[in-house]
Amino acid sequence: MLPKWPLDRQGSHSSQSAENKLAIPVKDLETKGRSLGLPLVTAALQFAYTHPFAASVLIGTADASLLQRNLHTITAQIPDRFMDVFDV
Repeated sequence: MLPKWPLDRQGSHSSQSAENKLAIPVKDLETKGRSLGLPLVTAALQFAYTHPFAASVLIGTADASLLQRNLHTITAQIPDRFMDVFDV
């Protein structure tokens, strides 16, 4: 899941909205992706695509340009250590 809100929101655990609760793991994914030189969308789709328990990956899109981008991310070269960094 890729959120549409800014990833830099702050909040305590007791008062976080559902969006903020998702922002914490998304920030972790974003940081891990950046450490490999990958944008968040590429890291997220590659995580799903390379996960050994995933039988298929459904790519949603709002228009043709996003579909092209998402298809490119699935075929993008990823570093060998991707599986280790993302605990796949």
